[in-house]
Amino acid sequence: MPYHELKNFKLSDKVQITSDIIRNKDFVLSVPPLSGVYLITADKEFERIRGNSDILYIGRSGNLRTRMKYLLKYFLPLDFVGNWGRHTARDALKTIIEETKIKIFLSYVTCQNCKDIETLLLQKYCKNHIESPPLNNQRK
Repeated sequence: MPYHELKNFKLSDKVQITSDIIRNKDFVLSVPPLSGVYLITADKEFERIRGNSDILYIGRSGNLRTRMKYLLKYFLPLDFVGNWGRHTARDALKTIIEETKIKIFLSYVTCQNCKDIETLLLQKYCKNHIESPPLNNQRK
């Protein structure tokens, strides 16, 4: 699914997430502590029930900086992160980054109506592919 759904918003540049702790910390510090929608994407498209997509996760947060810390817990200094709870995509991200050659990217857009935008993006993704993004299905 292309990013044209967010054309009315200024989507941040995609930032590659790696195991580089300092680089990830700098990225987190650059993210504003505002509400918004974020996307986790890969450097290649994956086959879905219908079509292909590079989107692995669509999410929203009332504080994007805190959410990025939450997602990147395993790739940030321990004193920077603290003791965090679970996130549905975090363990899968760790596995992908450590055990595959797939490049993972994060991008976001700040907005006030992030719940509505996330819902719209998920609905369009599901309509296009007949299923949710792969990491949106990680709840246990």
